[in-house]
Amino acid sequence: MAKRLKSNSRVPGVAGVPVQAAKAAGLSNSRVRGVASARRTQPSPARGDEVRYWKISPGENAFDWDRCLAENTIGVGHFGLGNFDLRSIDKAQFRRKQDQVKRAGGASIMKSSQLWKFAKEIKPGDKIVANKGFFLVLGIGTVTEPYKYTPGEGYNHRIPVRWDDTNVRKVQHKGWRKTVIEISQEKFEEILRAPLVDGPPTPRGEPPVKDDPPNNDDRLWNLLLARKNVVFYGPPGTGKTRESLLLGNRWRKAHGPASVRSVTFHPSFAYEDFIEGFRPDENGRFQLRPGIFVKICDAARNTPGKKFLLLVDEINRGDVARIFGELITLIEPDKRMPVDPEKSKPNPLQAQARLPYSDMEFSVPDNVYLLGTMNTADRSISLLDIAIRRRFCFVEFRPDGDVIRGSDKHYQDIYGIDLAAVMDGINRRLVEQGIDRDRAVGHSHFLIPLDVPEPLEVFRDKLRYDIIPLIEEYCYSNRSIMKEVLGALVLDDGSLSAATLDSEADLIEALGWLASAETSESTE
Repeated sequence: MAKRLKSNSRVPGVAGVPVQAAKAAGLSNSRVRGVASARRTQPSPARGDEVRYWKISPGENAFDWDRCLAENTIGVGHFGLGNFDLRSIDKAQFRRKQDQVKRAGGASIMKSSQLWKFAKEIKPGDKIVANKGFFLVLGIGTVTEPYKYTPGEGYNHRIPVRWDDTNVRKVQHKGWRKTVIEISQEKFEEILRAPLVDGPPTPRGEPPVKDDPPNNDDRLWNLLLARKNVVFYGPPGTGKTRESLLLGNRWRKAHGPASVRSVTFHPSFAYEDFIEGFRPDENGRFQLRPGIFVKICDAARNTPGKKFLLLVDEINRGDVARIFGELITLIEPDKRMPVDPEKSKPNPLQAQARLPYSDMEFSVPDNVYLLGTMNTADRSISLLDIAIRRRFCFVEFRPDGDVIRGSDKHYQDIYGIDLAAVMDGINRRLVEQGIDRDRAVGHSHFLIPLDVPEPLEVFRDKLRYDIIPLIEEYCYSNRSIMKEVLGALVLDDGSLSAATLDSEADLIEALGWLASAETSESTE
């Protein structure tokens, strides 16, 4: 749960956020003053001036957004629990209802708990961000009245909202998988500063077909199709390989199972493995053999109606300049060879190279795509050959607490300790101790499935065998700073504290410190 903030620490501005943030969002001085004045006429938040921030999706594909605007409300469905008025329901009754539905094979406890948050935790004065998917914010508003139940068609659970800003903003929050998510003040202000979308201010969608399977990230899919050469880069555990494999599976469905090949670069991987070279056969005789890249180019050239994808995992662990050799120019999108001359105009910029072993003229067909992954903790992007970097589009993957908070398949907290806050605390302290931002701990290390009966035991093992050894590697030149990063989880010399890890009470206390903003000095 995000930390509550006192409104008297805020400067009056748009929807109760700082004037500077409102101006950064592109609003005029008169608009800022006008909304600030309007805000003073509205009811002040209940709960002693405390304000909370919520991301709420107005239906799948935002199909309920028209009604939200017309009625000045935000609504949600029943999350599989059936329609009933929560105003007369206490927590024990709600839990019994959840248990009944779950035993009958219905919604999970985690999913249906969103309805309780919506009805019981959102109060007048709270801020609402209405989103459409992972990449659009449709509106920003302030809760004016408590939850209401409105029988009839559509979403019956509704909260009155004054929509302060209906400019559509571009965002990127892949963790927004749940309908109702509490967000931090910092995230809210980041959304205010997000760029506006040109065109109609309130795009809406039609109610979706419920059985449609969710697509992978369309933005990355479209980027790969447009740029042809893409690298996902970031610290370990941020989802680079997972996202590349999901794109690979989607590619196979679109272009056939043989349309995707994969390879992992490593220090021993060479030009002869990737392009062509002499390799021993089963009799020990050296034969000239094409490498994986030449093979996929030949397949693409012979199948002009399909697109072929080569997945290169750990692209920065090999000597990329030597592996690609003279073909580094040929992979540029504008230097590619059209595979179907009858349908494509000849490319006057098409580049060719004569391969050194086979003496064959070679060019890269325009239906070949390259997708690499790169662990920045292993090598910084700045150390890649400039010619390589210029020919690839780089997409950064950072540790994202919203992936943890927004997942309905994983624990969000353990004994009330926010796992995303633990991750953020560790990464913040690493930077404070002078560790490069590329050496961070990704969110995958903090994902614990809901079907695990003892999440603390699972996370204890993750700390012991994954997280602490990774931080030890980051701090190898000065292991004493591990104490500043991990607190009671390690001893003064940076070695693991078995006493803390083996004690449930001490471990919970140590995790609570990690999730806080304190330093090791402030706890002494």
